[in-house]
Amino acid sequence: MYYQYWETLEKLTTSDIYKLPKRGYLNHEITVDLVAQLKTIMSQRKAEDVVLRYRKICLKVFPAKVDKNKWNCEDIYENTDITETGGMSCVPHHITEVPEILNMVNTTVEVFCRIGTPPLMTTVATSRADRYLPDAQSALINTLVLRMLRRQYPRARTTRTDIPDNTADDLEPSKEQEKAPLLFRGKNHNGKRLPVSR
Repeated sequence: MYYQYWETLEKLTTSDIYKLPKRGYLNHEITVDLVAQLKTIMSQRKAEDVVLRYRKICLKVFPAKVDKNKWNCEDIYENTDITETGGMSCVPHHITEVPEILNMVNTTVEVFCRIGTPPLMTTVATSRADRYLPDAQSALINTLVLRMLRRQYPRARTTRTDIPDNTADDLEPSKEQEKAPLLFRGKNHNGKRLPVSR
């Protein structure tokens, strides 16, 4: 029963069913199957409440509507990361949530856009050698920052001196994940550059 439930939950997550409107989500055949499996241990109402709470968690990580001109969770995570994290017995302790990290990255992009000319050198201080942050998370954050810089300055050369021995590998983007640098279509009345959609 447990493995069947887990497989159904993975199907629900990886197929973006949680992004459907509430009624469409509850009526989808995979969600109906999941509720039926939960009904073996709880009431129908409680089972629907559980799948709705799960949907809320998924939508917090991958909102249905996002600004495609900004960095979003889809740039660093995949749907399978939700179910894999749920199966971990020791989730990393870092308390900065992804929306906060993405906000910092997007704010940094805005600062770089206001400068107007590419910098001669940009230094990314990772503090990975002390292993304060779980290494897998360090790799993820470092990857996000480097992807942002490479996208902002596509002709720049990257020199790495930060990777300690026995470290998690950084997640280099696949060809499908690579995005073109942000382009701009002009400035608004406040002088802020306006990106064109991808």
